[in-house]
Formats: sequence, C-alpha cells, structure tokens
Amino acid sequence: MEAISRLRYIEELKKKHLSLNEIKAEIKQQETESLDLDELKDRIKDLEQDVSAIASLLKEKGIQNPDMIKKHLSHETMTLIQSLLMLLV
Repeated sequence: MEAISRLRYIEELKKKHLSLNEIKAEIKQQETESLDLDELKDRIKDLEQDVSAIASLLKEKGIQNPDMIKKHLSHETMTLIQSLLMLLV
C-alpha cells in the first residue's frame, strides 16, 4: 500500500472512531488481501503459461476435442479458473 494512501485510510478510520488496535487489524487485513491478490496474479501468469503450453501440445497432436482438453486440466487449475470467474462476475 502506498504510504500516502495508507495515511488517508488511517485518517478515515480515525474519523469513524476506531481504536488503534482496530485500525491495526484493518490495515493488517488489507495487507493480507493485497498479498492474496499478488499471489493470485502470479497463479494467473503461471496458468497462462500452462494453457499456452497445452495449446501448443494439442496443436502438435492434432487434438481439437474440448472434452479431451478438459480431461488434461488438473483439478487445481479448474478450481482456479472457477474462482477467477466468480471474481469477475
């Protein structure tokens, strides 16, 4: 979180009469969410690379059947795709 925006956020919380411990907890929660978002971005990049590799392999093998493609995706990848779709909606 940028320092100036962090200070503004703290000021907003102070105006809401939150205690210092509550402000600390809010900031910690926000940082955790930011880290989760960064991790998600990294996973998306990895997923894009995996999809590109799979697409290349499928082209080489001449496989164009969607059911075959789904079969090769891992459960973790499918879960990540579903989570991303929920975030986008």
